[in-house]
Amino acid sequence: MKKLLYMLTGFALMFSSCDNEEDRIFDQAADTRINEAVQGYQDLLLSAESGWKTNYYPNADLLGGFTFLFEFNGDGTVETAWDINETVETSLYQLSSIEKPQLAFDTYSVFSKMTDPEVGEAGVGMSGDYELYFERVSENRDTIYLEGKTNESTMVLVKATPADWTDINKLKNMETKLIKEEGIHPFFRNLVVEGSDRKFMLSYFEDMRRLNFSFTNDAGEYEVINTGVHFTPTGFEIYDPLVINGNEVKRFVYDAPNKKFLVGDEGVAGEVIFEAEAPCSFKGAAYKYFNMGWDTYSYVSPKLLEKLDALKELEEGGVESFYISSYEGHDWAEGVTAYFSDYSSVGFDIAEFEMFNEDQLIMHDGGFASWYYEEDIFMANEGGKALYDILFDSQGWTVVPLVWSKYGATCAIVSNSDPEIFISMQD
Repeated sequence: MKKLLYMLTGFALMFSSCDNEEDRIFDQAADTRINEAVQGYQDLLLSAESGWKTNYYPNADLLGGFTFLFEFNGDGTVETAWDINETVETSLYQLSSIEKPQLAFDTYSVFSKMTDPEVGEAGVGMSGDYELYFERVSENRDTIYLEGKTNESTMVLVKATPADWTDINKLKNMETKLIKEEGIHPFFRNLVVEGSDRKFMLSYFEDMRRLNFSFTNDAGEYEVINTGVHFTPTGFEIYDPLVINGNEVKRFVYDAPNKKFLVGDEGVAGEVIFEAEAPCSFKGAAYKYFNMGWDTYSYVSPKLLEKLDALKELEEGGVESFYISSYEGHDWAEGVTAYFSDYSSVGFDIAEFEMFNEDQLIMHDGGFASWYYEEDIFMANEGGKALYDILFDSQGWTVVPLVWSKYGATCAIVSNSDPEIFISMQD
């Protein structure tokens, strides 16, 4: 019996010894594979002579894209540039593997704006990731695909060129062209594609880098396609392509001589032009914006400023913005105030905001109101009289939504008599 127990114990020890040895060999093999994978990604990051470029969408459902350039160094530092300003910052990065190989931007830099809870939505930020898993590499090894560890944002790194580091400073200029075009023109900026009767009105929200395409759908109803946008040295690209006549429209190129954007996709002829009419009716806009309280309209159209130029005789700097108070049911809180560059102001009480056709508005005069100017002196001024006539034009205004979102709402009001006269909440 003792001999049998001895034999069984011996077999158990032998098998236990074999199992432990196989575990050690397996662990060593796994560690080796992980280390080799991390080193492989490290070597790839360092192999790009001009670094890497990404058009990074931290939260593609809510925000647009930001272009970053990274130059990774062997000492654990990375030089980062982005399209918001011309600053190139040096910070730290690290490659490691816990679940799988990952890249971490582990000191604060301009890229940290994508995850900083103080930037963007309070307490949430832009919902980007500073730690990203390596997912795959293209066959020619010039593109690396990563996925955010926490929020699962997508990052695609493409080998950069020397020109990318120069051109990144041009991207902000393209954004400026999309925000507003200088000169006198109608408000409505419409995408027109050859072979299609459907037009799309563009409105851009700078704070979120989102673009609205407003149009009349097949049911004859007002519809909006909202998508993110990132900028290129020659124009911009949208995150979700439009499909028009079976063709995808995604790229836009700026035509500087003619001051307009052209469709840049192969096989599609189209342009973004200013027109006197909107391609749709903005159902519900008047009620939404003019029952909501008050707002500052910070962009005044060039033609309106031209009409008001004579007001500089009263105040040298002229009109800078408008403040419209529209509390429904409170006559004391309804009015329009024009602010001048020296912070003086002139106002008109509104007897009624008459709304019709859901996106139309007429303001009815409720009386002059100013602590700075006498009514007879102001109204004797050519610019003062023009302001009165424009505000209280019997043809009224079209209320045009620019952004409706949980982050806020902005709109413009466009004169029905002259669509080159408009004021906008968004500068």
